[in-house]
Amino acid sequence: MKGKGKKLLLICLTTLLIGYTTMINTVNAATPKVYVDPPVKIDNTLTPGKNFTISIKISNAANMWGFNIRLRWGPTILDLATVTEGNFLKWGGSVNPQPTMFRTELNQTAGTLFIACTLKERPWPEPPTDPVSGNGTLATIKFTVQEVAATVLDLYNTEVSVINPLDPPPRIPYPTEHDSEGGFFSNVLSATYDIALTGVVRQKTAVCVGYTLDIYVAVRNKGNVKEAFAISIYYNSNVAAGAIVTLSIGASTNTTITWDTTGVAKGTYTISANASIAPGETNTTDNTLVDGTVIVTIPGDVNGDRTVDIFDVVIVAAAFGSTPSDPNWDVRADLKPELGLIDIFDFMIVAANFGESW
Repeated sequence: MKGKGKKLLLICLTTLLIGYTTMINTVNAATPKVYVDPPVKIDNTLTPGKNFTISIKISNAANMWGFNIRLRWGPTILDLATVTEGNFLKWGGSVNPQPTMFRTELNQTAGTLFIACTLKERPWPEPPTDPVSGNGTLATIKFTVQEVAATVLDLYNTEVSVINPLDPPPRIPYPTEHDSEGGFFSNVLSATYDIALTGVVRQKTAVCVGYTLDIYVAVRNKGNVKEAFAISIYYNSNVAAGAIVTLSIGASTNTTITWDTTGVAKGTYTISANASIAPGETNTTDNTLVDGTVIVTIPGDVNGDRTVDIFDVVIVAAAFGSTPSDPNWDVRADLKPELGLIDIFDFMIVAANFGESW
């Protein structure tokens, strides 16, 4: 009995030690990073019709199981030619290839690419699939140049999923925090880059959680090269939404970026806009512009006082049936802006939440 007791104690201590070591290694591990390689591609020999290749890579991965990548660029400047799965997940965890699911969605008109890849569990009695740690290539992308210009290669809304390798199948992946860093392409040497935000205006000062809010951004290209750049809208330090804007030399434009507040906590947030900074851009003070605050509130609270009451009913009633061109239009009452009409659906949202407050 004593021998069995010592053996059981040894097993318990060993288990605790392994768990403690794993915890220490997790704390000390570097943050994973998804990035474009090379980060900057400036080559004046890449004239229209020529091709070049970039890789999407990851560093410091730990027990990685899958990823989602979203990349955007100036669609008139580059055409995407091919997308090839990288060898990191398929080969990184074994000397033999592992089963993966790899798919892509391309919108060439918008200049966007979505890549999703995940490992698959091998069926029993085959050995379990190994999660992958370390550094490697997730995907390789070939572009065809269309213009003499510059464009950001913007990584956004990237996702990295991991598993606990000690869990028995079926193991459930879960997201992990990571950094991301996009890239930049230009076929113009000695260019002067200077993008300036000249205005940012929120559609209204209160938005019901789960609904959308338009942010209007005015921007000008003060540089000497046609450029596609990313505009990102922030609520406090969180990215709300973004878009790619392409401007010729000296051109200005107004763009609308829509923020979907689904999942956003109720509260008051400062709204700002940021234009991506090109390599060598020196005048960067006008790449960021702060608008003001927006309260994300309960559905039906059209005036943003944190209560759905008779005052909200009066606002919707006064604007009922109107469109933006009518004199009685009140944007506060337009709870479903995709319709562009204040109607019974807006009134029903107020009625359904009448008396609610926070």
